[in-house]
Formats: sequence, structure tokens, C-alpha cells
Amino acid sequence: VIERDLQSLLADISGITVRVLAGRVVVDGQVHTPGEISRIHSATKLYGRDVQSLVTLSPASYPALAKIIEREIGNPEIRVRIVNGHILLEGHAN
Repeated sequence: VIERDLQSLLADISGITVRVLAGRVVVDGQVHTPGEISRIHSATKLYGRDVQSLVTLSPASYPALAKIIEREIGNPEIRVRIVNGHILLEGHAN
């Protein structure tokens, strides 16, 4: 029942699978936006310990995410890079 509910709730998010493993429902895969990860987290949280999310952000989305972070920082002297899944800020802040 939980598996079917989550599949329905998350049907419009590509790149993920919902399945039962060892008696728990697992959501797995890669998504393209932080908003999708947030939505998956909110949906899985509804079911507590019965559901686990292994979803990650696709590395293909890192350049766009870095640009969003730079824009939010708003300082042209700060550059953002994402290396091995870690966000690095480079530059000088005044």
C-alpha cells in the first residue's frame, strides 16, 4: 500500500524507482533539481521508518545548481564549484 501511494505521489518525477526491499519501501535514483529531492523527502517523511530515500541529485545538474547559489550569494567575487558532490565557495568576501 505504501509503495503504491508513493508511486502515485511521485509519478511525475523522472529518474526514480519505488520498491520494497527487506520489508521497507525504498525510493532510489537521481533527480534533476533540489526541489524534487525536497518533495521526495516530504513524501517519504509521511511514512516514518517504513520508507527510506536513497535519492541523490544528478551530477548533470551541478552546473545549474552552482549558478543558482552564485546568484543567491550576489557577490561577483565569490565563485561556486561542485566537486564530488561537495559545494565549494571560492573568492573573497568584503
